[in-house]
Amino acid sequence: MRLLSISATLLTVLIVLAVSAMLNAASAPLRALWGLRRA
Repeated sequence: MRLLSISATLLTVLIVLAVSAMLNAASAPLRALWGLRRA
């Protein structure tokens, strides 16, 4: 049970890091498009 909880916690942390990295990578072109729309 302890190993399962530890692995689940690590998996959750990895998923959060991957999602945040994807959002950071996608936010740059989205911000550029938003700036073009406003201009």
